[in-house]
Amino acid sequence: MKKALVFLLLISFFWNVQAQNPNWWPFVALTRPYSPGVLWTDPQNNFLYVGGDYDSIANIEGNCISRFDGTTWWPMGAGFYGPGIHYVSCFAFYNGIIAGGYFTNSGNSTVNNLATWNGSSWIPLGGGVNGRVYDLGVFNGELYVTGDFTMAGNVPVYHFARWNGSNWNPVINNYSGYCYYMQVYNNDIYFADNNSIFKLNGGNPIAVATLSSSSGPASVTCMKVFNNELYVGGDFDLVNNQSANYIFRFDGNNCYDVGGVTFPYCIYPVNGMEVCGNDLFITGAFDTLNGNLPGNGFAIWNGNAWSTIGSGPYDGYGIRVFKGDIYASMRLGVMKYDSTLTSLNKRTEVVLGIFPNPSAQKISIRLPLNKRISAVNFYDMNGNAVRRYSTALCQYDVSEFASGIYFVEVMAEDQQRYMGKFVKQ
Repeated sequence: MKKALVFLLLISFFWNVQAQNPNWWPFVALTRPYSPGVLWTDPQNNFLYVGGDYDSIANIEGNCISRFDGTTWWPMGAGFYGPGIHYVSCFAFYNGIIAGGYFTNSGNSTVNNLATWNGSSWIPLGGGVNGRVYDLGVFNGELYVTGDFTMAGNVPVYHFARWNGSNWNPVINNYSGYCYYMQVYNNDIYFADNNSIFKLNGGNPIAVATLSSSSGPASVTCMKVFNNELYVGGDFDLVNNQSANYIFRFDGNNCYDVGGVTFPYCIYPVNGMEVCGNDLFITGAFDTLNGNLPGNGFAIWNGNAWSTIGSGPYDGYGIRVFKGDIYASMRLGVMKYDSTLTSLNKRTEVVLGIFPNPSAQKISIRLPLNKRISAVNFYDMNGNAVRRYSTALCQYDVSEFASGIYFVEVMAEDQQRYMGKFVKQ
């Protein structure tokens, strides 16, 4: 009787929490054995394209690339292969759909890290390039490609090349650093290397921002134009020796802090950006915004202030709006925010952050507003207490749990009670 009462209380508490905070991020597809990364939509918004280093998605063979029409997942030809790790990292539309990344083949075709879709299969684009492709963009009628390659087709280039539909040409003169992400802003091309943002002046790069990180090497993971300014996200806490906290904006002359995020984990704090109407969405491995607002991996910037919705796709990689819904990729698959964009005004505070979720080995638990944990209890779907902890841990080992759904009860040091659930794989 007591066990049944505990179980009913758990169910009641959990669903009351969900009723108060209806905005959450269910998975729409799981990937095996690795992860999706970049999300992209074609100009007609017919499909959501998912690139990464996975072999299958939603139990359909994908081989690093697939597309989704809102209902069904579809493979795209033979996908991509290569020795060791191989993946798709970027998309563009240039006389058709272009995919770039780190791969050598698609079926029997040698594509060399860059390919175009002919409607049924992937075919080479200009002979490809001889190294990883990091980003793609279109400017003044040409396709621009960044990466760690030195040859495009049979043309020597310096990690940055442009394709006019017939021929390759270098973009930069005598540049030895890598080119990671690029963005067209105010009719100029900007790109990032390891710790700087450059503006192209003809074939010469001019540094406009220098990044540094107190936790190790700085890096840029995304760039996006919003409200006539260039936003840059990544792993850094200073820009031009001023506070930035993993994201800043550039107005063409100066860099500005936008409050930033807090991230206590060893993964990239800001991974993706997406512009939707009057808002800029960001996703990543952060848990707090502007010092005190719980974020849990997803946040909205309106040009003046930050806000959040739902519990967030913690540790998100890519983000994209497709047919009125917000999609995010993370380690285990693709998630979708369960409300349409018309409900974005229903922004709620995080109740309990559990990640990764689902998990096969260990999970981390985070309370809102940086509250401290005093105790954690795990229950199965029948209300049985599976494991209890009387102290806070960095990670909780669930590897011995049977596969299924578990409730997690967390007591904060202020005696407030929080509830969540996770899926044990």
